Amino acid sequence: MPDCRYCGSSGWLFALNGAGLCGGCEHLVSVDIEQRARLLEESRQAADDTRNTETKLERLGLAVAQLEALARYERKGIRTPMQSPERALKEAQRERDALVMRAAKDELDAAMRDLRGGGGDPEAKVRRLNALRLRLKDYEAQVSAKGPLPALVKKVRAAAWRVSLSAALERGRRAGQAGRREEAVKAYREASVLLSAPEASGTVLVEQRLHVSERLEALDPGAPT
Repeated sequence: MPDCRYCGSSGWLFALNGAGLCGGCEHLVSVDIEQRARLLEESRQAADDTRNTETKLERLGLAVAQLEALARYERKGIRTPMQSPERALKEAQRERDALVMRAAKDELDAAMRDLRGGGGDPEAKVRRLNALRLRLKDYEAQVSAKGPLPALVKKVRAAAWRVSLSAALERGRRAGQAGRREEAVKAYREASVLLSAPEASGTVLVEQRLHVSERLEALDPGAPT
């Protein structure tokens, strides 16, 4: 006796309909396919109608979820209203991934332009970069092909490190010149920690470590550096 294409049950007294489904699955599968096909059409239409990138990504994500479910039915040999959910799924994933990449690049470019502009509160810049890093990680979780996203996350983390280091060194320099020893020591110790972080890189890294060590020794003789 053939098995039900959905639940896999079988038996001598087990009847299947023309679609290969048992009586327990026939209605359930029919309703689910119908609902998913409707949600798919609504999501596609909403994605086409909006110019808001975040809304478009949300709707495309919903469309992909429906196509994933319909493709699972197709793999089981269960017919759906679509000719090939599997092929439509791959096309939708490519469209969503391309939009994610464009959005990630646009957000990164905007953040880097602000950084190159100079000025501003370093802590505010670091907060923005950390928020962007989390945003990129979220994008990374959405796509089926990660592409350059891991490299972009690394680039943003490195940018936040550079801003933090520059700010700590500048605070230490100013505090030292003003005779605020404790404040200067605190700033240079922060810089020392940053220079040992995994993100630490650059051609002048050795010189920076040596400079911080010398300043700490001068400001706080005998203390470990």
